[in-house]
Amino acid sequence: MKLYWLAFFLSIVGSLFAQKSDSIAVEQNSHFLKNTQLEGEFRNFLMQTTNSANLSDYYTNATGLHLKIKSGDWKGFNVRAGARYITKTFSSDIAETDSQTEQLTKWEFELYDILNRNNFNFFILEELHINYQKENTHLQVGNILVETPMFSGSDGRMHPFTYRGFNAQQRLNKKHDFNFWWLTHTLVRSTTEWFDNNHAIGLLTNGFQPDGQVANYQNQYNSRGSGIFNYNFYIDQFNMEFYQFHLDDIMSMSFIEFRKTIKDFNIGVQYSYQYPLKTNRNLEYVNRYIQPDERPQVISTRLRYTHANYRITGAYSHSLATGRMLFPKELGRDWYYTSTARSRMEGLGDAHNFLIKGEYYLPKKNLYFGLEYIQMIGPELNNFTLNKYNIDEYWQINARIRYNINFLKGMNFDLLYIIKQNLNNHDPINVFNRSDYRQFNFVTTIYF
Repeated sequence: MKLYWLAFFLSIVGSLFAQKSDSIAVEQNSHFLKNTQLEGEFRNFLMQTTNSANLSDYYTNATGLHLKIKSGDWKGFNVRAGARYITKTFSSDIAETDSQTEQLTKWEFELYDILNRNNFNFFILEELHINYQKENTHLQVGNILVETPMFSGSDGRMHPFTYRGFNAQQRLNKKHDFNFWWLTHTLVRSTTEWFDNNHAIGLLTNGFQPDGQVANYQNQYNSRGSGIFNYNFYIDQFNMEFYQFHLDDIMSMSFIEFRKTIKDFNIGVQYSYQYPLKTNRNLEYVNRYIQPDERPQVISTRLRYTHANYRITGAYSHSLATGRMLFPKELGRDWYYTSTARSRMEGLGDAHNFLIKGEYYLPKKNLYFGLEYIQMIGPELNNFTLNKYNIDEYWQINARIRYNINFLKGMNFDLLYIIKQNLNNHDPINVFNRSDYRQFNFVTTIYF
């Protein structure tokens, strides 16, 4: 099947460019083929994780090629298709389990296919959608990219989350616009497969139920998809964004964000509220994604100061004790103000996350420096009522350097170095693939 899609994609490329060479035929036969564009991205990702004590260390290098076609416009319509090839360049033996925990490394495998630990060479058809644009109306149908505070590409591995469904955008004027998505399937990041909600949710670790039982909720629901409604309001340096997320048959989530710019300062506040749907009451306790009495709430705040070439950000998020913040890792990642690489709010209740970030940019040299400090103060281990994945409190430092070069359509070097340490518990089983590690990530991207 993968070879079929590869042949299909390449045939599209050949057909488009063969016909594009005949300008007369293009004009007569198809406006879609006129001004067809081919874009590409080469990505090389080197990841190396040094674990604490006598735990095993790992490294790997992955290389990927992404090709994207955009047809010309015809009466507001165009077609886009994007495919990606990923292969392992070199690596340590990441298929070898750690001797103390008897677990496989998590991070390095996420550059490949976590559902097939022997699959280091594969092809993925990602985007394939029809677009319609007329004045302030934009429609998309097919395999699309989505960017919201929950469903998002989260492109921090070799390929992003991609979704199948449709999107309708309507901009009324400069102050108001609306968006609606209905998504039926997800190409889960770090896999090669498309899944509907029933098979996707629970595909990865299920964590624990509030009573301490190991959760088991995959294939327990009859979800037809996910609906997202979004309303945005803009006026005089003030923005308001509202989202209503509806995971059919499972739960709903309301999310609102306010941002205000005052001279060099930007103030932001986010609030989310989740509630289960009635279906959960009909399932066995261990098979529920969210329990009927859970009402997760999160308040996140941010103060950002921007001046000349530098920016300083302070952020604080609090997940209330009314329930654990829940959003399926298989569908995306949460983007609260304190959410960052290797640190999210998902699974936590009665938790406090702090973030301090400094950024410095040299425009003439296209050089960026960023330094983050994150600390999570939350529920203790084995408090499963508020700690879905049974993680310890921790602190974390993320240091990032980016360098852009004017080569082809752009060349980018991105270095991310992470130090993460538990505050209390350092037992191997509680830190492996979670904390007490140092990780080096170096990504080279060439756009053409």
